[in-house]
Amino acid sequence: MKKGPYIFLTALFVILLFIIGVRYGQKVEQVNKTINYYLSLPPTQPPEKINPLNYETYTLTTCGISFLYPNNLTFTERPNAVYFTDKNNKDMLKIDCLPLNILVDYSAPVATTEVMFKKKKVSADIYKNIKDNNEYYLLYLDNFVKNKQVICYIEKSLFPLFEKTVEFISPKP
Repeated sequence: MKKGPYIFLTALFVILLFIIGVRYGQKVEQVNKTINYYLSLPPTQPPEKINPLNYETYTLTTCGISFLYPNNLTFTERPNAVYFTDKNNKDMLKIDCLPLNILVDYSAPVATTEVMFKKKKVSADIYKNIKDNNEYYLLYLDNFVKNKQVICYIEKSLFPLFEKTVEFISPKP
């Protein structure tokens, strides 16, 4: 029996093991480089704490309405009106109270739509603010108990909260 083919196969097997070992070593080296890179990165700062958003009730007795608003808004009271702004001083909600049947002339709206307000369809004018490109609804609500017309200029994202929480309050005897 000849030993030559066995020696040749053994040599090929040893060469194969050598090649596999080299490839495995290259993979281990790559993993080590990746780990060393991640370990060399400086630690990141923890994320800023975000204050949870809370809601407060605002009551405008002259208009006879009450509603919730996010506590991150600031408000300015005027006679028969209240204006809410955010931290960037952007108008979010304006409410004016006028006697019934007084017409207010605003600039022409971009569009008119119907919105659901207290399970009723109400006509709303849509305005687009040039500065921030946000859409606003302009609603005219009648409070017959107080004999007032409530004019609401409200930012579109705040409308669902306002619509769900606004209540007309009656005077206490």
